[in-house]
Amino acid sequence: MPNRYSRDQLIKIALDQVQLPNLDSHDMPNGVIQPDAYSIQWLQDILDFWYHMTPFSSTVTSVALNLTANVDFVIVPSDFILDVRNGYTVQTIVNDSLSFKRLHRVPFQKFLNRKLAYQKQTNVIYPIFYCVQGKDSATGRQTIKVTPVQTQNCNATLWYYQLPALLDADTVPQAVSD
Repeated sequence: MPNRYSRDQLIKIALDQVQLPNLDSHDMPNGVIQPDAYSIQWLQDILDFWYHMTPFSSTVTSVALNLTANVDFVIVPSDFILDVRNGYTVQTIVNDSLSFKRLHRVPFQKFLNRKLAYQKQTNVIYPIFYCVQGKDSATGRQTIKVTPVQTQNCNATLWYYQLPALLDADTVPQAVSD
């Protein structure tokens, strides 16, 4: 059954139930949820947590994540939870929108084996394998590693499970089971 309460209604119900005067005076003076209320972040955190625990209930979306020549990784979007299995596709023929091919997602241990097997390849048009691995030190977001490394720029699309948007006062959060 879908949720019928907005963010602020959920917070008011929760604050009424916990009966903590200090929290009430900070988050909801005069019955109005404040923009800096602690419980706004708590609600968002628990919603994000549940989406991480059950990503298959979230929205599947796609984004163009093009591969740069001689670079073996791309940075995923900030709302990325998990990729759809083998959901990273690359264009195999330049300027042909009907030539996309799915790359094979492999665990990191197998990815290392594939990387070593293809290390002497030259003139690679597009990669064959990928893995979701680590975080980029500059952005703090996860990266996707590919192998063999393509020697030319390559159009690509990532299909993935998406975190829910940040809640506004009137937003009715979608329960993970919806």
